[in-house]
Amino acid sequence: MWVIAGIGAFAAGRLIRAGRPPSWLVEGPLAVIAAIAAGLAATALDFGGWKEPDGRAGAFAFSAALGAIGLARAFGLLRR
Repeated sequence: MWVIAGIGAFAAGRLIRAGRPPSWLVEGPLAVIAAIAAGLAATALDFGGWKEPDGRAGAFAFSAALGAIGLARAFGLLRR
């Protein structure tokens, strides 16, 4: 579920043009890695995790992946 949330956040982020890099090779792995890290954090915080899928963990992973994409785009815009 975490990886699917990361891919969903990546797909949603590609719809927004502001600051979007021309290649998806940076944002795709970044979104998936951020979602997995958020899923592990959700497991550590005891909502959702390894034993049962939980919508809260998926929403947390999706939000973290969107935040990571937004942060990467903000830094990219600052460098210009």
